Amino acid sequence: MTEPTNRLGMSMGEKAARVGQLRRATEFVSRKAIAESLGIEDRSLRAKLDSDRGISDVDLRLAASTVEAHANAMLALAASIRERLA
Repeated sequence: MTEPTNRLGMSMGEKAARVGQLRRATEFVSRKAIAESLGIEDRSLRAKLDSDRGISDVDLRLAASTVEAHANAMLALAASIRERLA
């Protein structure tokens, strides 16, 4: 049995995976930071997370860049803390 697809060809599984990835990004950074990186209001981000609005490739790329920048800042902080201890 195959998954049903919408008229644009994205399966329900792919939509769910995109929502999960965007939700995970908001857990690592913050909903506010992700909304700002997407150039949308918090209300619009909530609609995307509730599957009321689609999540595009661009949305995911911007979210990934935001998470990556946050991770790099955390790594820099960890290195700074270790330097202080050395």
